[in-house]
Amino acid sequence: MAFVYYGWLLFRAKSLEHVVTLTTSFTNLSAPPWLGSFALCLVVYAAPLILMELWQRRANNLLAPLQLRPSLRLTLQGLLILVVTFYWGREQSSFIYFQF
Repeated sequence: MAFVYYGWLLFRAKSLEHVVTLTTSFTNLSAPPWLGSFALCLVVYAAPLILMELWQRRANNLLAPLQLRPSLRLTLQGLLILVVTFYWGREQSSFIYFQF
């Protein structure tokens, strides 16, 4: 697997000097500056899934959300649709191979 990862590194590098820089960066084991914001985003985005899983486990029923009263179920589904719509990607991202 490390061989595949290094191949990706070679594919990403722009020059031989860049390959050397990326290869020597493996010895730098310090945390990147963006790690805190990444962890916060991970927790915020994973929270609904974790809460749903905890609810299903506590009820010992995978269909617990579907057994709510219709008004509560409608509210839950509407909230989920709003969240998905709010975080929908707005900009187009091209396929990685089309960038070269």
